[in-house]
Amino acid sequence: MYIKRIIVLYIFTIILLLNSVVYAAPYQRRFKVGVSIQSLGGIIRDAYGGVVEIVYILPEGAEPHSYQVTPDVIQSLGDVDIFVFTGHFSFEYKILESYPNKPHIMLDIEDKTYNGYRLHLLEYPSGEGYNPHGYWLYPDNAYLIAKAFRDILVELDPSSIEYYNRFLNEFEMRIDELKELYREISLKYNLNNSVILIGFPAEEYIVEPFNVSIVGVIIKGPGQIITPEETSKIIDILSKSPNKYIISSDIASKMGVYRLLNDISRMSKSKIIYVNVVGAGFDSYIELMYFNLGMIVGGIEANPYISSGGSEGELNIILLTFVSTLIIVVLVEAIYIYMLSRVY
Repeated sequence: MYIKRIIVLYIFTIILLLNSVVYAAPYQRRFKVGVSIQSLGGIIRDAYGGVVEIVYILPEGAEPHSYQVTPDVIQSLGDVDIFVFTGHFSFEYKILESYPNKPHIMLDIEDKTYNGYRLHLLEYPSGEGYNPHGYWLYPDNAYLIAKAFRDILVELDPSSIEYYNRFLNEFEMRIDELKELYREISLKYNLNNSVILIGFPAEEYIVEPFNVSIVGVIIKGPGQIITPEETSKIIDILSKSPNKYIISSDIASKMGVYRLLNDISRMSKSKIIYVNVVGAGFDSYIELMYFNLGMIVGGIEANPYISSGGSEGELNIILLTFVSTLIIVVLVEAIYIYMLSRVY
């Protein structure tokens, strides 16, 4: 049922994206937007895709915390109109030092606001302060980021405020649909009575809308990993719970933590569910979140632990959803390019 619902919402999202392209046709100006990472840029694309050209700064596969931006990259950003940053990565501040007068939006971690809008920042599961990793994945935060971007657009192009407000209102509709699906899935699978171990801090913002109990995080930050004592305690908690999962970013499969994930899964008999946090392969925030919900639902409905990959039928549905989405995106982008050629 929920896989079908996610397919319908995918299609609804694509229709709205196409609608935004139609609205954008009369514009004589588009804004070049420099975005630090792909999953953040997907928010701007979903809300204002018809009037923005997005440039991603972080190279694919690069680790954002350790990435060092080069002078050539900084120079290439000279024609960017607006920067959209997380406020969490050092390379973002390096770029702003070079372009202090460029409009930009980013998190102020001290007062927990994003260009004046107060975000919902979660505390680390261990209680060690606020978690700045992946806060933009939380649906309410995504909407406020889009709202902050609307404010910048209005400053640069005040005569088009009606169009920008329309884009923002449509994006809010999609966020409300996403939140409603979260609520329905949580209710159906009794997730508010489940315990979850996450692999990295960013996954907290993907699973928290289910109103789950997060018992810990394996990788707390760069060079910070869960201790043996904490691991033993978490395994004990997971083992005693009838409704438990391990949810981790799929990048774990390329890291040393992958073995630890599987060891904890085996010892606690907890199902591992992988999600996409960085947004690789997705230019849309909404599509990324629906994909993750599909992975979570598929993981829950599969064998809770002893499984060779889950139900083949469920896996085929998920793959079919993914392929169908890619086909629709290609068609929409083709129409988009054609309409731009008519305008310009």
